[in-house]
Amino acid sequence: MIRLLMAQVYRNIRKPWFVLVLVATFVLTVWLAVSPFRDQYSYQGFMNRYGDMSPSTVSRFVLGEARPDLTVSDIYDVYMFAHKEEHLRQGYLSTARGLAFIGCVIPAFFVGRELGKRKIRAVLIPGQSRAAVFIWIVVRYFLAAFILITASLGMVRVQWSVEPGQFEHFYMVNTQLRFVLYCLCVFSGMMFVAFLVKNPIPTAIASLVFTGIAALTGKLIPHISPVGELLMENYWYAETGPEFWRPHVIVSFIVIAVFTAASWLIFRRREV
Repeated sequence: MIRLLMAQVYRNIRKPWFVLVLVATFVLTVWLAVSPFRDQYSYQGFMNRYGDMSPSTVSRFVLGEARPDLTVSDIYDVYMFAHKEEHLRQGYLSTARGLAFIGCVIPAFFVGRELGKRKIRAVLIPGQSRAAVFIWIVVRYFLAAFILITASLGMVRVQWSVEPGQFEHFYMVNTQLRFVLYCLCVFSGMMFVAFLVKNPIPTAIASLVFTGIAALTGKLIPHISPVGELLMENYWYAETGPEFWRPHVIVSFIVIAVFTAASWLIFRRREV
């Protein structure tokens, strides 16, 4: 099994189109998450807007009081520190929306393409059970989704000028782990759709439809649906206790397990 994984990874990373798809997906995800707020929160955007004004004028606009003792650069630092939690929460929400669209490429590419072009047959070689092949597909898919989620989240933190050291360690670890878990929950549903549809382009479209249904579910039952927490800012406050987010965590693990089991049932009974 390990030899099979290493051989397929080596073959894939040697293909330019493989690297191109991954890089393009990551760049588009980060762009969707960051671009609406780049000019508003980035240092360069701040300096472009206020760099020619006097510190007193800028501080009145930004801080609500005249602070002639500060430079424009200092005012930016004070403003970002005062709004650090707001920016972090907005970063989570913005990243989730970007992943909802661009993330549909991942199931189409890592599951739909393999099933659609019948490349699974080449993997079903003597000595490799159907279960082993399924595990390989699922592990590879979730690994790609995890890398995309964490990399996008890290880039957004940089673009929003949020310093992790400004927050309590537990708060940062807790919110980021929850964010990754909820996104993986959505990606598990996309994987199930990919096993159902089986072809890359229809899989991407169906994954987008699934994401819309998940978002609607999150709005209808926000206290249970992990997507509800992804899309609502009030769940990301530092004061939000475990009694509010613990049900989402439990449901996420259940949903991932159910969608993975359902995908296995489909894969096991289908000739490929």
